[in-house]
Amino acid sequence: MVSRVFMVRPAAFGPNPQTADSNAFQSREVPPHNLHELARMEFDRLTENLRAKGVLVEVFDEPKESANSDAVFPNNWVSFHPEVDRVFLYPMLAPKRRDERRPDWVHSLTRRWARVKITDLTDEELSGRYLEGTGALVFDPVDGSAYMARSPRSNDFLAQRVVDLLNADLRIFNAAGDQGREIYHTNVIMGIGQQMALGCWSSILNNKEREVIITSLTANQRPILHLTQDQMNAFAGNWIELEGSNGPLFTASRTAWNTLSSEQQRVIEGLYTPVITGIPNIEHFGGGSVRCMICTVDRR
Repeated sequence: MVSRVFMVRPAAFGPNPQTADSNAFQSREVPPHNLHELARMEFDRLTENLRAKGVLVEVFDEPKESANSDAVFPNNWVSFHPEVDRVFLYPMLAPKRRDERRPDWVHSLTRRWARVKITDLTDEELSGRYLEGTGALVFDPVDGSAYMARSPRSNDFLAQRVVDLLNADLRIFNAAGDQGREIYHTNVIMGIGQQMALGCWSSILNNKEREVIITSLTANQRPILHLTQDQMNAFAGNWIELEGSNGPLFTASRTAWNTLSSEQQRVIEGLYTPVITGIPNIEHFGGGSVRCMICTVDRR
């Protein structure tokens, strides 16, 4: 079976001033005049590369009349959990991002499921509590546990509510970048797959929390690769494991891949077929990378 994912082709990609304060990865430079066209070209290359490896990619074109600068990152507003027939809709920090949520797309994507239980957490925005999907929560596909770094875009109570509904365990920690700032999303720190875990474990500030997380990941008998802060800053932690027609795929950006050492690349190539795509404008001006652009739905 191969992975089925959904992605959103942006109608008006660009920097979002409402997200810049909490996202150190987002450039404040003046963007090129044709940024939108460049971003769509990068998006199309990524979808083509995934489809060439057998991934089932369902693309939704963002409506021009309600275009949002961050629509290319749908994993922040929804997550799909077919093993329990459940979908979560998440509360997001930036008001400009909230109309990215499209329940009609969710219904279209789950129309073949036997039953669908939708948990809508978006009212929590009224209380100032946010949990930005699989940006905030990184799930372990082996045992279902979830990992979360505290930030303005995550909330302990809401995270616990999600994992309780999934009958999973939650591990919360504090993390910071090389300038001491909180890291806005957990999925730029780490990615976890069935074959491997890859993350910047040194960004976890508390030694005991770091030890518990590494021990937990190691218990599932898979390699644990360590990223430096510089590699994390180049989005090497923002990768995703998918299943293609010929086996598991390591899906990441060209920026991320190029920052890895030859030894790290060798280990990855022994476990996966790498699917590497250059998305420099989306990364630079959006502050997110390949993982943020891909929302897994199920397998077919």
